[in-house]
Amino acid sequence: MINVVAQYELLAKSNYQNFFTRFQRNNGELGVSIQIPLLTGSAAKGLASQAQTDILELRTQMGQIRNRIQLDTQKSYQELRKATSAQEVARLDLDYTRDQVSLLLDQLGEGRATQQQVDNARLAEQEKWIALYDAQHAVENARLDLLRQTGTLQAALR
Repeated sequence: MINVVAQYELLAKSNYQNFFTRFQRNNGELGVSIQIPLLTGSAAKGLASQAQTDILELRTQMGQIRNRIQLDTQKSYQELRKATSAQEVARLDLDYTRDQVSLLLDQLGEGRATQQQVDNARLAEQEKWIALYDAQHAVENARLDLLRQTGTLQAALR
């Protein structure tokens, strides 16, 4: 290994002029430093084996992270499918309840049902609407989580 070495000094006048007959205030040096390794030993082999160990460790960590991301993505897909199924069930339940309200309104017009029964059916219909909105909200949350997990959230928002 070859290095260039330089050094510059600016010395004070008063201290050195009293002792030396010839004094230069500005002093500079330029030189070359040469290092020749005579005994390298096993350091290079040790560094190479350490690098190989580090590479294997990084590959292991990369595999673990890849597996974790894959599992999280599969879980997000499952959550989305589950939320979509729950939304469909809520929609079918609402449709059934709306049919019941229509039937009771027809029966009320014919005098075979009471206003209390119709009011209870409408209250049940409102609860089914709330359940449907909750299911839709769960689907949107699952979809956003999946987009975030796959890294496509920003592209989807554009």
